[in-house]
Amino acid sequence: MKPFSSPSQTTKSKFETITAAINVTPTQNGHYDINEIKEDAIWLSQETKIDEVLALRIVILEWQRRPASQLLSGFTEEEALSVQDAAGAFNLGASTFWANSSILSAPVGASAQFSTLFNARAQRQLRLLDIYLSERIHILRIHEVLIRGKTTAGPQQTTSGKGKANATDTWIQEVGETIFSKQQSEWQKPVQEYDFLIQCIDALQLRLAGIEKGSGWAVPESILGSAEEKWSLCQCIEIVHILHLMFTHVDSFYKKLPPTSVVLAWFRFMGQWDFFKTIQFVSSERTLL
Repeated sequence: MKPFSSPSQTTKSKFETITAAINVTPTQNGHYDINEIKEDAIWLSQETKIDEVLALRIVILEWQRRPASQLLSGFTEEEALSVQDAAGAFNLGASTFWANSSILSAPVGASAQFSTLFNARAQRQLRLLDIYLSERIHILRIHEVLIRGKTTAGPQQTTSGKGKANATDTWIQEVGETIFSKQQSEWQKPVQEYDFLIQCIDALQLRLAGIEKGSGWAVPESILGSAEEKWSLCQCIEIVHILHLMFTHVDSFYKKLPPTSVVLAWFRFMGQWDFFKTIQFVSSERTLL
């Protein structure tokens, strides 16, 4: 239920080795600023409590995606005028390149402002948090898909040269089987068979408390609202995936009903949160029903 590992002295040493001058030589006129990358990675690790090497990977992903992000932000004022002039917008009267067209996704002034602020530290931090939260969601989602695929994907029949039918599992089934087998190997005693359900309940508790309390990130005021909304949305989506995982295990892997202790823990949890009737968001005055 924890997609990323926590920082440690080992990961810190590995991070320092990877980013050392002997491996990455700082350059003044290069395509990237290694000092900025290291600073962003350390900041992300401290704020999200993930290890420094994983944070470094996310920072590099953000750096690689910058050209695409800039293109998707719309044209600057100078670019819009150049495109309009090249397309003959002034002679055609109505052009597909006007600012309210689908090609220009944002007003000219807004695009110019975004271009100016794009490389600002606060905007970089917001993009880093967005990638981090997206990866958290997708890790849980993939876990759920693989486990569900183990039970829902039916075996395909193949026929050998002698006409004998052989059942072959899809790769999704095989990976899902491996994951579940690893879980089962950790259950040393019968009572531990249902520990996964307790872990799911604890994980749901953590996500709902996270929505209520907020992220706790130390980010600039200019991006605080956006960061908190992304955080709250991430918690809600993770709740959905954890519930899917939980019910998949109950429906498919357990031969009998969970023990009373697990059932009571579930209903106590649901009662505490009013059966998900309302979820209050910190960053806005909205209520998710």
